[in-house]
Amino acid sequence: PEVNLLTNGSFETPEILETDPYSWFTYDSGTPGLGWVVEWVSNITLFDGHARPNIASLEIQRHPGGWLSKDGGQHAELDGDWTGPIGNFGNEPASVRISQDVATHDGYNYELAFSYSARPGTPATDNMLEYKVNGVEGTGSPIVADGSALTQTLWNDYAYDFTGVGNTTHVEFADIGAPDTLGTLLDAVSLRCIDDGTGGGEGDYAELTVIKTVVGGNMQVADFPLQV
Repeated sequence: PEVNLLTNGSFETPEILETDPYSWFTYDSGTPGLGWVVEWVSNITLFDGHARPNIASLEIQRHPGGWLSKDGGQHAELDGDWTGPIGNFGNEPASVRISQDVATHDGYNYELAFSYSARPGTPATDNMLEYKVNGVEGTGSPIVADGSALTQTLWNDYAYDFTGVGNTTHVEFADIGAPDTLGTLLDAVSLRCIDDGTGGGEGDYAELTVIKTVVGGNMQVADFPLQV
């Protein structure tokens, strides 16, 4: 139950160093270690004379403006950027959907947990988080948060319990607010098994210790096989 079945749930990979010239970067879907499949949400492919990259990217931040992450030193912003910090234009429709397919067990119970913050200084229309499990929206989705009055991240924790169907579970998160490169911060995403559907817990076990003692004679302990 303590094992996080998701890869890179706290967005610590790739690592942005404190010595790097920028406190955020965008990483293409398929980047080694990223773990998440990234897709553009909008169908708009041209903005202000600039063509959208064919491969969607995820924006990862490390303390921009002194903002704190929920877990570790980095988090993701789901309304990202087409060109990263070196671009010479902004406010393009860069909202993304990120997803993972995870091996699970049919009938087992699971918990999807995550932390969400509005981007400080942005309105509720910029901070709308949709999340789904196997194509079905989770409880409370979309989650809307207003960051207009914030100067620091304000992380709220969410959890959604569900029962596995088949051998794979598809988990996804998306920014469905105004697509303008601003809003919807995500961190500390985990998927853990609660139990095997019987209430016993996945991998629960008992340890059996057997002591065999030979009294008298020349027989050895190995002469008395035990099957359990």
